[in-house]
Amino acid sequence: MKKCERLELDFEPCRLNQRRDSENYRLGHKFSSSFLTGLCLKHVDVSGRILESFLSNCPLLETLHVSHSEELTDISFYGSSLRLKYLHVSFCNCINSIEVYAPNLVSFEYRGEENIVVHIDLMYVPKLCDVSYAGKYSSGSTYTD
Repeated sequence: MKKCERLELDFEPCRLNQRRDSENYRLGHKFSSSFLTGLCLKHVDVSGRILESFLSNCPLLETLHVSHSEELTDISFYGSSLRLKYLHVSFCNCINSIEVYAPNLVSFEYRGEENIVVHIDLMYVPKLCDVSYAGKYSSGSTYTD
């Protein structure tokens, strides 16, 4: 695991066993890899604090994709040393806000339910050239480079 470059965990519920979405896999916070460049978490319950821990403990992380997490309420990534280039958040139905200060961010994508309102602040993202958004948004959302 220490030399893993890309990690994808997809625990999509099997429709045959009638498992509910609220029974997602829970990811612990003890993880580090000096080689990890890409992380994809689908149907994995993860908090914003755990995602921050990944960014702190995986210094080469450039790609982060999180979808269908029922525990994710807020994302706050700050730091001029962040290597994060691609951030994709989708169908995390408890999310309230996304705040990102990432000078290397090139692509940001958010997909969500129509009834979820999310406050998004993208700050100091001078390399950002690809933004995709589907869902309701807060009128206070901002973008600054």
